[in-house]
Amino acid sequence: MAVAGDSQRLRLSNLMLPLLLAFAQPLAAASASLRSMRAGRTAPDVCFIHVGKTGGDSVSKMLNEAFNEGLIASFMETHDDGVQTPQTWDHCKWYGGLQPSKCDGLHEGPTGAAIDFHAQCGDCLLNMCNATGHVVMWVRDPVSRLISIWNADSSQSLAGKGEAVLNAASELGLPIGEDEDGAPFVDLGEALDHLASHEHPLRATRQFISVDGHLQHDTNWFMGAEDEHDVSTCKALASSVNFACVGRTERFADDWVRCTSSGLGLPKEWSTRQPKHTHRFGVAGKHLSSAAVELVRDVFANELECMRALHRHGRIPNDGWLEEVLSPTTAYVY
Repeated sequence: MAVAGDSQRLRLSNLMLPLLLAFAQPLAAASASLRSMRAGRTAPDVCFIHVGKTGGDSVSKMLNEAFNEGLIASFMETHDDGVQTPQTWDHCKWYGGLQPSKCDGLHEGPTGAAIDFHAQCGDCLLNMCNATGHVVMWVRDPVSRLISIWNADSSQSLAGKGEAVLNAASELGLPIGEDEDGAPFVDLGEALDHLASHEHPLRATRQFISVDGHLQHDTNWFMGAEDEHDVSTCKALASSVNFACVGRTERFADDWVRCTSSGLGLPKEWSTRQPKHTHRFGVAGKHLSSAAVELVRDVFANELECMRALHRHGRIPNDGWLEEVLSPTTAYVY
């Protein structure tokens, strides 16, 4: 039970809150203004759409450095949804795809509860991200991205040695070999060749790669796909989202310069800094067969269609990159 003094302090706090907010807003504006002044220019607000295994960690670190140096006024980032435990419900805004349907209203929920952001966070990320006026996204050839996810030690596939991928391979009757230490592992190329001759190759391959969430959350998902069959949302948003730039993993250095200079207007001496790559791993030195490449492209057909839309609207430069991604002669080493 509260004593009189507590009640008075509570009433005083309630009275003071509007005043504190009134003071806080100009201070926040002044802080943003000072950031712009320190940079000697109008610093942009930036939203980064972090598609997994596209070099996104490197881009994120560099953009955060620019923010810390006052070259970016405000910075928000969206990555895979997953299950998180936010301190405040506002934390929802940092996670998940653009999903326009989420813009219809808020989904209330208990503060601090473990939630699935993509399913339950109702804050309209699309509007907040687009409102920055400078949206940045990195994309990658889907076949190369699959290989990167397969080999990355942060991936659940663990280069074919993860428990989940071994179980999936066993269920689908895929070949399971042994590495130099005698441990069971799945060779990616052999698995894809086997899946290409499966009675239902697309369904079986999707089942196989579903062990890793990175593969489910591709460019099309981050561009707002409501389900695995929806590509119309990406096609619509490709023309309407306020992109400062769309970079590509395979053109990282050139696209970083393009993005930071013409896209964000950062100083030239800053935009030529070398990006800090965070994931490095070895490869087996084998090549995927043409049948395996064709199968992977068929599985990620909607992502490729999404990239075509980004290319058509000038988000992805017309420099031959998309043609390489779609070419039957492009070789892939895993």
